[in-house]
Amino acid sequence: MLLDLGLEVVAVEPDDQMRELIDPRARVLSGTAEDLPLEDGSVDAVLVGQAWHWFDEALAVAQVQRVVRPGGTLGLLWNVIDDSVEWCRDLADLIGMEDRASLMQLTDETPGSALSGWRRELFSHEQPADADLLVANLASRSVVIVMEPEERERHLAQ
Repeated sequence: MLLDLGLEVVAVEPDDQMRELIDPRARVLSGTAEDLPLEDGSVDAVLVGQAWHWFDEALAVAQVQRVVRPGGTLGLLWNVIDDSVEWCRDLADLIGMEDRASLMQLTDETPGSALSGWRRELFSHEQPADADLLVANLASRSVVIVMEPEERERHLAQ
């Protein structure tokens, strides 16, 4: 979407297979949040989608502070389940999902809170999905990824 807006995008990704999936209009670099392969003060924003919890936060914050220009932004993005909807709540309970809207709260432990001027925004979004797309989405979530294979298959079959 950022590319479609005409913005310059530099994608930093440690995984070879994931880098292959990135839109070729972006500049794609191998790297990690803890060791960003970017020059000091070279970007206006760092956006992280569904991944901050995998990082060593202290190292990642230091890297963001290093590469973002003064007045720049760190955007941490999560797709959370709207557990105010009954079937979504039931699904979250079945899988043991913690990434639900009702649990999203700002605390001093909020990822990235070591940076100044942070705030939380919650946006509603609906995505039409059939059973296959729903299962594929669930299979990509951390709580499912880290399950033992037999447990993961049992949950996804349900």
